[in-house]
Amino acid sequence: MKYYFILILVFTCNLLRADEEQNLSTPFNTVYTHLEYLQDYNYKPEISANAFNIKDKRKARDLAIQLKRYLDAKGMFVDMDRLPRVNDYYDSLRAKNVFRLFENNKDIYVEKINNEWYYSNHTENLIPEFYKTIFPPGFQTLLQKMPEFMFKKFLGVELWKLVGLLLYLIVASLIYIIINGIIKKYFLKILEKINKEILFKETLSKASGPTSLLIVIIILNNFIPYLQLSIDISKFINATVNVMYPVLSTIIVYRTTDIISSIFEKIAEKTETTTDDQLVPLVRKSIKVVVVLIGSFYIVDSTGVDYTPLLAGVSIGGLALALAAQDTIKNFFGSITIFTDKPFDLGDWIVFSGVEGTVEEVGVRSTRVRTFYNSLVSIPNGRISDMTIDNMGRRRYRRYLTRLNLRFDNPIDKANEFVEKLRELVLIQDRTRKDYFEIHINDITDSSIQILVYIFFEVPNWSEELKGRQEFIVGMMTIAESLKIKFAYPTQIVKLEEDYKQIISKKEELNG
Repeated sequence: MKYYFILILVFTCNLLRADEEQNLSTPFNTVYTHLEYLQDYNYKPEISANAFNIKDKRKARDLAIQLKRYLDAKGMFVDMDRLPRVNDYYDSLRAKNVFRLFENNKDIYVEKINNEWYYSNHTENLIPEFYKTIFPPGFQTLLQKMPEFMFKKFLGVELWKLVGLLLYLIVASLIYIIINGIIKKYFLKILEKINKEILFKETLSKASGPTSLLIVIIILNNFIPYLQLSIDISKFINATVNVMYPVLSTIIVYRTTDIISSIFEKIAEKTETTTDDQLVPLVRKSIKVVVVLIGSFYIVDSTGVDYTPLLAGVSIGGLALALAAQDTIKNFFGSITIFTDKPFDLGDWIVFSGVEGTVEEVGVRSTRVRTFYNSLVSIPNGRISDMTIDNMGRRRYRRYLTRLNLRFDNPIDKANEFVEKLRELVLIQDRTRKDYFEIHINDITDSSIQILVYIFFEVPNWSEELKGRQEFIVGMMTIAESLKIKFAYPTQIVKLEEDYKQIISKKEELNG
């Protein structure tokens, strides 16, 4: 009786076990049946084949094995906790009883057929293509010809896989050295022959290392699946490679941004303005900040981390920071306005809001003006961009206006000759404008004949203007001296002179 009870219990357990093996009532049970019975500790491919709605059991068995190897090689780990455990699961987005095993893969999914869940016909048709991309027929033939000892395990991994991994590292190192050498020695030499004054030779040299490494990863990443490593190792390798792509790409772009800066710097050197020379460092820093920010988001995205909460936090924090630093932001955009509109250059003489001086420096936050008292005034760019600026340094011509008062006792022909000589002086001097000037006997005052001198100096700065004035005034006085032109003095001085002559005359009469 006792043995009879044990036999019944064993028979019941087997029935339950068999029922569990055949359970395809939910997406979870179907995927579990497929994967569980292809594990090393529980290898029963004939049971795993039940996950496919195919009458040919041998074909179903092959598809089950191929799909499992493909998932392992690609490091596509199935999250069993995501799988629905209900029979009537319905995908409202697709309006079908289907479930995709991976959010980023639309080709591998299970569907409900006759109240049971199986891998879809679409997935069944694509499995051989998936498998060939990872395990070409020639590679399988090579494995079959390997000696038996290569399949022995060392540290839990088959020996041929360890040898393949070692060869992979050696080949990767050789390819890296070759590509890096080609970029540094040959590619740069070709560029030097095209342009001996190449601006970005040093920049390309810095970027050659990460570029070579990225090319190596791209080339050899397709060969890693051939090793048929466990899904945990494959997942780790694929995750590392997925992160390395944006990391290396960010480093390459970051280092090559100096090329753009070098081009801008070369352009700035050819322009007459000096403000754009200070724009180059700002452009370089801004581009690098943008590259780092965009690269960081791509790196986070490659890890599979949901950065939506991070973006929300950044947005809130950015709003608070913007409110706290609105003056700084205003000054920053003010500096951009100055750099783009170029209302003045370094060294220009400007006048605005009671400040007059020479522009000494245009920074990101403020502009510094050296006044004629030699003091240094700093004005925030946010304010200066809204001000009315009178740029005296941008004048092409600098006006000089004066009135010469001649005494009445100068002969009129001498006065006319004096005017003609002044006109000739304008025409022969280097710094004066020749096409427009006015020099005339202009007026008669109570004590003099007045000559209007209205001329312009064509000079780039105030210092050159002063030199031009000096040359003209010295030339004018030289002409007056040669013609014996007498300038009128103030009335008081003339009166004293006459009184002095009368006193001397009376003194001589008395002495006589």
